[in-house]
Amino acid sequence: MVCFSYLIHNYSTNPHPEDNALPPDVVRALRSVAFSLKYSLCREGQEELGDWPELELPSVYRREKLLEDLSGLKEVVYHCCINTCVLFTGEYEEYNECPICQEPRRDNRKRPRNVFRYLPLIPRLQLLFRSPKMIEKTAISSKP
Repeated sequence: MVCFSYLIHNYSTNPHPEDNALPPDVVRALRSVAFSLKYSLCREGQEELGDWPELELPSVYRREKLLEDLSGLKEVVYHCCINTCVLFTGEYEEYNECPICQEPRRDNRKRPRNVFRYLPLIPRLQLLFRSPKMIEKTAISSKP
């Protein structure tokens, strides 16, 4: 969350609007994401924010896509057992049922019954260390 918080803060609170390369609608969308993160809004709460016409916000999907595009962080989604026994990756990638509990991988409409969402570590660290505050916090002092 620190990565996203830095990105959102950096783009949505620039005190010099002439320096801000993002259009106002994008800044509004980022502020709504910051609000959602700060107050731990569930998806339903985020969707309700978009229902207020005076806020002029894009859909939750569009806001997530915008954040993904700006941050460079791409979510990786893995199918997993409904009981979280295994991820259907590696040796289990072609399995249609869990090798442990024998639960089917997909529902009647061929969609995964459960998924695991993951943000890869290296891009998260790269984004994290774009923040001058974080660099300062983690810097090793050369003073005795």
